[in-house]
Amino acid sequence: MFVLTIQFTISYTIFLKTPRFLLSMAKKRTSARLKVKKKSWVPIMAPKSFGNKEIGEIYVVQAENGLNRTVQSNLRDITGNVKDQNVSLTFTISNLKDNRLQTSLLGYTLSNTLVKRMVRKGVDRIDELYTFKSKDGSDVLLKVLAVTLHNTSRSVRKAIRLALMELMKNHVANHSFDDLVNKIIGYSIQSELKKKLSKIYPIREVSFRVVSRVKGSQKVAEPKETPVESETVPEVAKVETPEESETVQETVPADVATPEATPEQ
Repeated sequence: MFVLTIQFTISYTIFLKTPRFLLSMAKKRTSARLKVKKKSWVPIMAPKSFGNKEIGEIYVVQAENGLNRTVQSNLRDITGNVKDQNVSLTFTISNLKDNRLQTSLLGYTLSNTLVKRMVRKGVDRIDELYTFKSKDGSDVLLKVLAVTLHNTSRSVRKAIRLALMELMKNHVANHSFDDLVNKIIGYSIQSELKKKLSKIYPIREVSFRVVSRVKGSQKVAEPKETPVESETVPEVAKVETPEESETVQETVPADVATPEATPEQ
């Protein structure tokens, strides 16, 4: 019995020194040292202008890890109005307060589906791209869409463009970025633009495709070309392909003389 005990002890000692056993023990020690970081859900709140409503949650280890991220929310989820389902808002997470991530408004976007429904046969589509300085010092990028009631001449479209640019320049200069977006959501600016532009020619619809705060932009330039129209020509090619080519040629710098002139100039 004593001999068997000695043999077992020797065999066990040899086993403890085998590479396989030593490697398995090293793995166990390493796994034991690993610390599990617990994550939690942190609510994301809309700005005060939207009632500080919760627009989402983020799953992070620390709430500070969610800062400087961008989130997108459908406007219907904030207002509860079904008519707002074609608008999405972009927010940036700016600060943390009471374990809630606070956001700032970054942009407004209209769905392409709604834009396509606005354009029909026998109308003219006018797309404009602007960058203006707002009252609070933000550089604001705007993509504005105007749809006429019927097909028009090139001179009429030019008069509408010039009037639209002046109206939007004044609106942006007299409002902060948040106030401007809130008025666009309330459709007050669109109604005013439609009413004033209809004095030149009857307007079916005026909409904002994009309203965005430009980060790091210092120079405010008025548009001399309309790249939006060149991009959107395929969407309305069946409606007015020749007209679109005319409108692209129409957007030339103001210091170049044009053969046609309108009373509004």
